[in-house]
Amino acid sequence: MSNDGEQADSLKITLEYLSQLLNARLHQYFKQKEVAIPPLPKFEDNSPFSRTINALELSPAEQVIIVLALVPELDPALLPSNLRAAQSDGIDFSIFGGIGGK
Repeated sequence: MSNDGEQADSLKITLEYLSQLLNARLHQYFKQKEVAIPPLPKFEDNSPFSRTINALELSPAEQVIIVLALVPELDPALLPSNLRAAQSDGIDFSIFGGIGGK
């Protein structure tokens, strides 16, 4: 597989992880219930993204921050779609400044 293909796969896996993490944390915080936090993916391919993550020996929190910084470029709809999905599960975001309707 080419580096471009590996890069795309690494980024896709990372974005899927971020989506799962956001969903779990939103439910954990707003629903006050224990939710399993998904394990961070391993980056074992030879893509520039994976090599950078591994070379910098980033902590899980640092890796999430890097991915959050890339989201607007890679998948701008990821955060809004996760928030909408959580809202359809009955999570009220008035804490973020929204107005809860009746």
